[in-house]
Amino acid sequence: LLLPFPKVGTLGKSGFTYKRSMSWLAATAKHTELNASIIRCKSARELEELVKRIGASANLTNTITILHRYATVARGSAKSEQVQNLHKRLALVLTDRNQIAKVDSQSLANVAWSVARLKLPPQPLLPIVADKIARSASTTPLENEESTHDVSSQELCNVLWAMATCSAR
Repeated sequence: LLLPFPKVGTLGKSGFTYKRSMSWLAATAKHTELNASIIRCKSARELEELVKRIGASANLTNTITILHRYATVARGSAKSEQVQNLHKRLALVLTDRNQIAKVDSQSLANVAWSVARLKLPPQPLLPIVADKIARSASTTPLENEESTHDVSSQELCNVLWAMATCSAR
């Protein structure tokens, strides 16, 4: 679901310098433009039509953006089949440690907020997100994670709000 960064480059005095291949750049540009299209959607219906057109070509970032956009434009809960499928897809992907290690804290906070806003089942996404956010803010990351300490107070508040909202249901 995520585009791998090609390991093409040269080892110089200042370390390894990566060279991005043209196909990697083209794919990145495609997904960046796709994200812009997702964000421009003003209604759930418009978003559903876009999701039908793009099919399975969305990467993980696009999928998170789609779920967040549904939460932004939907009134109350969104019980559409597309939202349910996005929830299941993210649950499958984010339970993989290698995949969740690639997701930044803002995207994870967006997932948590979206789950609560759309009144989706909190399991398994919310515990996974909360655990990753807590590890990102701590000094003890897992083996395959970087310790960046890049969790903002807004992201932390969004995750806590989502957990409180879901536990109050």
